Amino acid sequence: TVNILFAGWLDYGRGAEMLLRLADSIANVRITVAGEGAPSLAEKFKNHPNCDFKGFVTHHEVLELTKQAHFVFAHYSPHRVINRYAAPNKLAEALAVGRPAIINSEALVSQAIHENNCGLVSPYGDYKALKELLQSAIADQDIYNAMCVNARQLFDADYSWSTAKEASRQVLTTLLQKKKKQ
Repeated sequence: TVNILFAGWLDYGRGAEMLLRLADSIANVRITVAGEGAPSLAEKFKNHPNCDFKGFVTHHEVLELTKQAHFVFAHYSPHRVINRYAAPNKLAEALAVGRPAIINSEALVSQAIHENNCGLVSPYGDYKALKELLQSAIADQDIYNAMCVNARQLFDADYSWSTAKEASRQVLTTLLQKKKKQ
């Protein structure tokens, strides 16, 4: 059984209905849902036969669920401008534990996922494209294993504390230099 984690705020602008449709149409796909939000969406998850609804969980628990998942779903509607420019925290958590992300192509961060072959990238709402990508990844264990390894490598290269620390130091140094010039 392939487990896809959907975690965080339950909102219709996060591709939830498409994910449920995937669980209905691909054999042996289950969804684990952790979070709270839209009551009607929570009910859909609770009542879906291929879904394990956890509700609100602690951060530690969501990291455990991330490790247990095969994929982490991070589709965010591009109609909200911030969703195109922000990097979902679920993405960093997935990469940290070596799990491929399922992310929409409109998010700028999806380019790194695609280039590093560490997830499935499709346009938001394009059910057919995502279904084909998911079925291909499920069908070939070598492809899936490579995505897992690549996910952790991308995390180490771009998301690790040492990388973030250096990038933050550079930004702060530049800001201080600009302030001194004023």
